[in-house]
Amino acid sequence: MFTHLSGFPSLQQMFHATNGRSPMVRVSTSYDATNERIRSRRHDGNSAQSENKKQFELDLDRIAKGEDSRTTLMIKNIPNKYNCKLLLAVIDENHRGTYDFIYLPIDFKNKCNVGYAFINMTDPQHIIPFYKTFNGKKWEKFNSEKVASLAYGRIQGRNALIAHFSEL
Repeated sequence: MFTHLSGFPSLQQMFHATNGRSPMVRVSTSYDATNERIRSRRHDGNSAQSENKKQFELDLDRIAKGEDSRTTLMIKNIPNKYNCKLLLAVIDENHRGTYDFIYLPIDFKNKCNVGYAFINMTDPQHIIPFYKTFNGKKWEKFNSEKVASLAYGRIQGRNALIAHFSEL
């Protein structure tokens, strides 16, 4: 009925089909509804992002009670000048024998680490003293201002880590 160039009706055809009324739809000058939808979506996104972050947060009380059996941690904010040997030395000062896997990704182009590492503790209870040693503490070498931060790793367990990182 309304065929016009490229399949759209002409304004005359629309005017005729709407019994002489203007075919234009009145648009409200208020953007409240649109802004509310955008705010709602933005809030939903932040909520989901917040929930996602929460699943990686350490809860020392739950670990102490045996309610969280995860063992793999992500160590964040490692100064880029730390190499694996230095990181191991720092960790082994107080935690030798409490972990069975550590991986410090290296940017070979820049010849330095990328700022985080993964460590798998042999027992979830080892996380508590490790957390107390590192989380929220400044790194001592190289006058770094970076503050260590710990979170659970997305990939959990020594075998899963080996499988994942051997595929890279």
